[in-house]
Amino acid sequence: MTAITPADCAGRTRLLILQSTPFCNIDCGYCYLPGRDDRHRMPFEIVEAAVRFIFDNSLAAPDFTIVWHSGEPLVLPVDWYRQAFAAVARGAPAGLHIPHSVQTNGMLVSEEWCNFFHQHSVRVGVSLDGPARLHDARRRTRSGKGTHARVMQGIDILRSHGVPFHVICVVGEQTLDAVDELIDFFGAEGIRDVGFNIEEIEGVNRSSTLQQRDIDARFRKFFVQLLERAQTAKPPLNVREQEALLATLRHPSFGRLRRNSQNEPFGFVSVSSRGAVYSF
Repeated sequence: MTAITPADCAGRTRLLILQSTPFCNIDCGYCYLPGRDDRHRMPFEIVEAAVRFIFDNSLAAPDFTIVWHSGEPLVLPVDWYRQAFAAVARGAPAGLHIPHSVQTNGMLVSEEWCNFFHQHSVRVGVSLDGPARLHDARRRTRSGKGTHARVMQGIDILRSHGVPFHVICVVGEQTLDAVDELIDFFGAEGIRDVGFNIEEIEGVNRSSTLQQRDIDARFRKFFVQLLERAQTAKPPLNVREQEALLATLRHPSFGRLRRNSQNEPFGFVSVSSRGAVYSF
C-alpha cells in the first residue's frame, strides 16, 4: 500500500467544514450527529488554526470554501461569526478572500442575519424536505412539532432581503413516490437549486426508512422521474447530483479519474468544535 504524501494532497481541499457548535434547535429523525444538546462553541483559536493548517500545508483548491455546518450554525449570534470571520482572516494568507457558506435549517433566519450574509457574500443552504407532509414527517422540534411553517418563514425573509439560497432535501422512503409533489412544490416556491441527500445509516443514526428489499429499484425509478421532471419544469430545476455527474463527464481526465469528492482524502476537511480533524 502506498502512503499518501503531503504533495499528493496539495491543492485538493475544496471544503473546510467547521462546526461552530454541535447544538441544534430541532430534532430530525434521521440526524447522524452526536451531542446535539452540547452548547460548546468552537474557540476562535481553533478557527484560526484550522485555516492556517490548510494553507500551511498547501491543501486549498482553487475553489476552496469554508462551510459552517454540523449542528445549527445560526443558534450562535451574528457577533460570534464576526469574530470567527476575523479569525479566518488571521489564519489565511494576507489579503486572500475566502468564500463562506452556511447550511441552516432556516428557522432562525432574521433581518440581522440577512444583512450579515450580504456584507460577507455568504452562500446560504437551507434544509427543506419538500412540502409540509414530507418535511414534517422527520424534521421536528424537540417537542415533536413540525418545522415546515417556520422554515418557510425563514425562506420568505431570505427572499425579501434578496439573499440567494439553495436547498438540500433528504430523500426517505416516502419521498420515492412523491416526485410530482416535490417538483410542483419547489416550482411553486421559486426554488431552482436543490441537492438530494440520502437518508442513510451514519453516526448515531442506526436505521433508515430506505432499509427495504426493493429499495434500489424504487430509488432508480425515483431519480429517473425526478430528472425528467426537473428538465421539463419551467424554468428547469437544477439538481446538484446531475450537475456533478455532468462535470465529471466533461472533465478532460474522464476515464482516468481514480477519486471523487466522497473518497478523496483531504477533499473535504471537517473540524469539530473541539478541534478534532477528519480528512473525508
